[in-house]
Amino acid sequence: MIGHSASKQSHYLSIFTAPQIARINDLLPQVQNDQNDNNANVTINQQLSMIIGMFAHLSKGFPMKQGGVSEDVCKIFKTTLETSIQTLSVLPNNDMIRTKLTFFVHRLILLLNEGILPFIPSILNLLITSATER
Repeated sequence: MIGHSASKQSHYLSIFTAPQIARINDLLPQVQNDQNDNNANVTINQQLSMIIGMFAHLSKGFPMKQGGVSEDVCKIFKTTLETSIQTLSVLPNNDMIRTKLTFFVHRLILLLNEGILPFIPSILNLLITSATER
């Protein structure tokens, strides 16, 4: 998104992220309600992990230098991170979602700098409490 104004960047980013956040909010209750339907859950889990991966890949379009991202763009990425954390809290043992969220967090550390710090305790808590020995 280099070369576009901050308002255009946030506008374009919201066009991509808002429907995906809504999709996650639609899918999470289905996961909770369909605990016994493994086939349905596999499909839903794949969709959820692909959306989180999409968020991470979208972050690659923004400069990683200090002051390179507008506050509106940061706000949108923080919202996507909150939604991704919520997804992991519903499916803490899902390896696909854990992997995509970890990748996304790595991208956001570079993008948000210290702006990611408020999210780290909840992310670490979810990742550590549901960690399994391999």
